[in-house]
Amino acid sequence: TSAFSFKVEPLAVRSSGVNDGDTGVARTGTIDLVMSAPISSTSLSALTVREGTTAYTQFTATLPFPQTIRITWTAATGLAANQQYTISLGATISDLYNQPAPMATMYTFTTGS
Repeated sequence: TSAFSFKVEPLAVRSSGVNDGDTGVARTGTIDLVMSAPISSTSLSALTVREGTTAYTQFTATLPFPQTIRITWTAATGLAANQQYTISLGATISDLYNQPAPMATMYTFTTGS
């Protein structure tokens, strides 16, 4: 018999720089999503952002650490004031072992003025 055991957990967000429903969120800077396993860089396209109901593309998504997705707002003045945004991680986001997330994750927040 083995002296150790292990279990496999589904890919999930462990912590984030924004919570669903937050208000007064900073309009500039970055938001980090810390995942439960190292992320495959080729699956970052599963991350989308919406400004209200419109696709928002003025951001970059990078992996500064294997388990951290960093979203950086690239518009010169940052996000619009008092606007609702939704960050979505689709179920096609996967870890380095090609294991996808079991379901999509969304964070909706409103910026400050």
